[in-house]
Amino acid sequence: MKELVARFAEVMRETYAVHGELLGLSEGKKSAILDKNIASLDGIVRKEQLLIARQKDLERRRLACVEEFSQRTGERPENITMLVFAEHAEPEQAQDLRALAEKLMETLNKLRKSNDINNKMIQGRLEFINCMIDSISSLQETSVYSAKGLEAGRGGKAAKLYDKKV
Repeated sequence: MKELVARFAEVMRETYAVHGELLGLSEGKKSAILDKNIASLDGIVRKEQLLIARQKDLERRRLACVEEFSQRTGERPENITMLVFAEHAEPEQAQDLRALAEKLMETLNKLRKSNDINNKMIQGRLEFINCMIDSISSLQETSVYSAKGLEAGRGGKAAKLYDKKV
């Protein structure tokens, strides 16, 4: 069991590191959004994608540890947390797992808040862009009327600069 707990703890330490990096990138993303720096934002998104791929592998490894733990202890996999692993660990390992669980939760909460702020900023920018597109698309060209009172060359329809939103 000691070896399984050690493997699980290593996976969770790597998970904590990945989420720490994601938090740093999220803060950088905030600056890029405020500065309207698309190139920087694109670079951050690419780095995030690499970290997310790494996290998927870590999650696969975590689930393998949870499954093995479940088979050994009879616990249902959905009930197995870091604290449950800590209960079955040596005292020093247990203390490390509890501290890691606390730090990971703190990082995840910070990451969630940062992502919420970034989403709101992006949403605000998108609303502004949509408003501008609506304003521009509602402008009509100066009409040249045919003898029947309809716009010449438009089949009687008003001309718009843009036909749809992106």
